Amino acid sequence: MAGLLDGILGSKAYRGVNKGISGLMSPFIDNPYEDPFMRSVWDDIKGDEGYRALPYLDSKKNITMAIGHLGADNGMLDSAFTTPNEAEELFEKDLGIRVEEVSNILTPSVYSNLSEEAKRAVINMHFRGDLQGSPVTRSLIMQGRMDDAAKEFLNHDEYREAVKNKKLHGIDSGLIDRFEKNARRLRS
Repeated sequence: MAGLLDGILGSKAYRGVNKGISGLMSPFIDNPYEDPFMRSVWDDIKGDEGYRALPYLDSKKNITMAIGHLGADNGMLDSAFTTPNEAEELFEKDLGIRVEEVSNILTPSVYSNLSEEAKRAVINMHFRGDLQGSPVTRSLIMQGRMDDAAKEFLNHDEYREAVKNKKLHGIDSGLIDRFEKNARRLRS
């Protein structure tokens, strides 16, 4: 069943339909935050993740829904369709959890002393799974060695593979810009 589902979600036709429907509905998702920093974090990650009305496979081949929400964490997808309102509620909940987790991963004192740009970077990195997946980057951030952390962050298999695919095949997955943006922010 999983192979069949992966095949359907990964098919070019399905991805095209999902992108088309989602593009029509995405403008109806509102940023619920009044705080300027959280508004910017919301917009940043929503821009990187995008909204999909139908389930999709993320870059790591995880079944995902709405705005970067892993569907498998519910055991299986609760719904085959996520409305803009459902996506907004789910993303707000996910984002709140991620911000709290980042503070705990880096320790509250380290997190609170980061610049707003660096905070945006580590939240974005954590949302994608990169902060917890890179103990060296995390350690360098905790030591305040932000230039070294940015350099180490770009020493990532997925980033290097994306750069290689762009050079060899002209395929741009969007990961390159996201990684490089977060590395720049760490240096700020």
